Amino acid sequence: MRQLQDLGILAEIAAKAAQPLSAVERARSVLAAMHGLVPYAGGGLSAWDPIGETYRPVVNIGYDAPTFSTLHTHRYLDEYRRLGLLDEPKALRFRDVPGRGRDLRTFQELVAPAGYREGLGLALLAPDGRRVGILTLSTVDVRYPSVRQRDLSELLGPTLAALLDPVGRLAESFGAGQLWAITQSAARRLDGGSLLGRNSLREQLIRLVANGVDQAEFRWRDESGGWERVRMLAPTAELGLACRSIAVVTPAPQPYRLTWRELEVVTLIARGYDNRRVAQTLGASVRTVTTHVERILTKVQVRSRTELAVRAVHEGLLVCVDGEPPAACY
Repeated sequence: MRQLQDLGILAEIAAKAAQPLSAVERARSVLAAMHGLVPYAGGGLSAWDPIGETYRPVVNIGYDAPTFSTLHTHRYLDEYRRLGLLDEPKALRFRDVPGRGRDLRTFQELVAPAGYREGLGLALLAPDGRRVGILTLSTVDVRYPSVRQRDLSELLGPTLAALLDPVGRLAESFGAGQLWAITQSAARRLDGGSLLGRNSLREQLIRLVANGVDQAEFRWRDESGGWERVRMLAPTAELGLACRSIAVVTPAPQPYRLTWRELEVVTLIARGYDNRRVAQTLGASVRTVTTHVERILTKVQVRSRTELAVRAVHEGLLVCVDGEPPAACY
């Protein structure tokens, strides 16, 4: 009978996770339904912010605000790390901690003074092992969570992680690709990918954000010669990332077999520059620019500079030139 009830609650939680609501609203709905599994007095979900390298409160049911906001600050993260609570998707109660779990700083300074006697924590990880968040449940009765309740909560880890993972939500909207978070002084891969060979792109993204640009679209050529499409987006509050812009970088074919120099010319024409001004900007002769324009019109198969400018904006044939973002020509 108990097993059937548990299955019913798990099915209800799966349905709530699939509701056509915002990720935060679904997370709150799922956490509320988990009360049917664990009779918690305080329950919370915190999301990992890879930019600030800390956890940000997302959903709080039952905790007083100061306790919940303090629970995942740096003062206690080292203790969680030693317990394996940050990088292992295994639910852990205070009584599961080797030695005396109630001697932990977290219990002594936060949990017990708030009136709780037991609880559990669960690291929420993406399928690729990235940190996504933490589930915290606190009870006023030392009997809970039971072993069964702990194990059932652990089963819900992937569901909760999917709700909090900004990379997964961005991938749903924009497809596969590199995902970057950019501030005025740093750019980091959200998808956990390597920064090796990405110095020039990182510097360009930081430069754009520092100049007040948080939305743009342009072509890029990486250090190995591969062509890419870069889309910069202003982050929504729901993503909960402490950054100015999100960049989605995807492989793209070389457009119309245009060279990088020819794309620079296209971008400046789209800004409305005549050949003389294009030449001045690129440090080339007017004759050279005129030759570039003739070849570009042939490659793109348009008859005029106006047609070329329209095609460039419509198809994203723009690059960053002379420190100016391609958005300057929109």
